[in-house]
Amino acid sequence: MSKLPRIVGDLQCRPLAESRETDLLSGMDGKGSYQVKGWKLTQQQFVALLWKRLLIARRSRKGFFAQIILPAVFVCIALVFSLIVPPFGKYPSLELQPWMYNEQYTFVSNDAPEDLGTQELLNALTRHPGFGTRCMEGNPIPDMPCSVGEEEWTITPVPQTITDLFQKGNWTMENPSPTCQCSSDKIKKMLPVCPLGAGGLPPPQVSHSPCD
Repeated sequence: MSKLPRIVGDLQCRPLAESRETDLLSGMDGKGSYQVKGWKLTQQQFVALLWKRLLIARRSRKGFFAQIILPAVFVCIALVFSLIVPPFGKYPSLELQPWMYNEQYTFVSNDAPEDLGTQELLNALTRHPGFGTRCMEGNPIPDMPCSVGEEEWTITPVPQTITDLFQKGNWTMENPSPTCQCSSDKIKKMLPVCPLGAGGLPPPQVSHSPCD
């Protein structure tokens, strides 16, 4: 019977001791003594991010090698290969001439045949030495001799059916030849469908030097 008051006394003192220890915490409502804002908060977050990356790198050596070392090695290799490439300024100049390409066509229209200046311009385009410089005096291109082209105007032959189509047809300046069929609301076409003779007969042509 004498030990009972002691036990009761100990049980009564425990809540009092615990309440004293939690008094400071209960008065803060889960908040610290001060709040970090602005640039200071950004700085702390950045430092925490760096520490996080450092701890992860220390735990995984393979990840550190793949994320830090390997990209730097690839950049160094790319810089080394860029220095090996020779400069572009040492290449010789390339001379371009019309005869370097395939057969080409140039369309000329003489709308003023009575004009002397227009006739001189047409003669300069169609007569010697031609469009290029291969047939000029002094042979400016070594090892590339000049050959003479045609001087007379010719018309490319066409089938007799097309010739009869234009001779017997009722063609006007507004409708000089068969028309091409393009896309419509009902039929969609990628390219125009042109019948024989569309665009008229081939115009007269003259061939320049085959090497120019």
